Amino acid sequence: MSSGNKRSRDNTQAHFSDTAAPASVPGRRSKGIIVSQGCKLAWGCQSVIGGRRYQENSYIAARQLPDGSKLFGVFDGHGGSHVSSFLELNVESYISTAIKLHDKQLPISWKSTFTTAFTSLDEDLRPSEPQNNDSATTTDNGGSTAVIVRLSESEIVCANCGDSRAVLSRSGEVRALSMDQNPDREDEESRIKTAGGTILHNHGARRVMGVLNMTRAIGDNWLRRFGVIPEPEVWVLDRLQYDDEFIIVASDGLWVAIDNEEAVNITRRSLRQASLKGLGSDSAARIAAKVLTRAALAKGSTDNITVIVIDLQAEITPLIIQQQIALEATGLKISSSS
Repeated sequence: MSSGNKRSRDNTQAHFSDTAAPASVPGRRSKGIIVSQGCKLAWGCQSVIGGRRYQENSYIAARQLPDGSKLFGVFDGHGGSHVSSFLELNVESYISTAIKLHDKQLPISWKSTFTTAFTSLDEDLRPSEPQNNDSATTTDNGGSTAVIVRLSESEIVCANCGDSRAVLSRSGEVRALSMDQNPDREDEESRIKTAGGTILHNHGARRVMGVLNMTRAIGDNWLRRFGVIPEPEVWVLDRLQYDDEFIIVASDGLWVAIDNEEAVNITRRSLRQASLKGLGSDSAARIAAKVLTRAALAKGSTDNITVIVIDLQAEITPLIIQQQIALEATGLKISSSS
């Protein structure tokens, strides 16, 4: 965000780093190609410190669930990296456990599944000793956003808690997969006030109790009594093989500087240019994530920035681009469904 962090701290000169979490995290990669349930996906990630003193973001990519679907997610920590790192290491297993708990005789409810997983993660993060009810204490290890995208052959599921965001490009149009949960939303402000919380201006932003500029988060134990909850909002879309182009999953360090439409346009252009240079689809996705990150920094973002680009047409896109280029000279255009 442009003025202060979720919990304010002094900004420092911008730094560019690929490190999003402790290097000890097993299997960390910044790009990849996967085949899941017959679908080929390519993805790339860029995570930078930006203007902060510390990197508090974490992410997951291409984590597999028991049903064969894949998970991608971004966790934007505040008040330290403890919670975001915990989510990176554990969110997959908690979601897998929640899936196993559902009644096999009924269709799975992704709203119920992700709510169970997120609230369980939050409960296991709570310190054992009592909390001071009036302010954050030394035993409060901060909190984190969590935006998760689950991809299967037939559907896209997005679960969001906080102000990180996921966006889909479908048939050239921008489709938001999540909504930011912050005090600027009337429904969220009303919920906070009903719970006994107050929205105050601090460091140029409206914040819960003058501290947190999101209304939902995992962690932030002392703010529970004021309405800050870990329950996610969940959206489910049918997946359209030839129309769904790519998904951007990112922390608010990107979105504070670049809106959904501009991010989609930058990504489409970057993927196209990388393909024309003969780069692999995973390298193209990584380049697109890097270009988005640099664009946000150039526009003044001073926060940690983490961006994942998921190319949903890793097998289709190169052919479409070559056909489009061949026809553009004649003034004709083709669509990805041609």
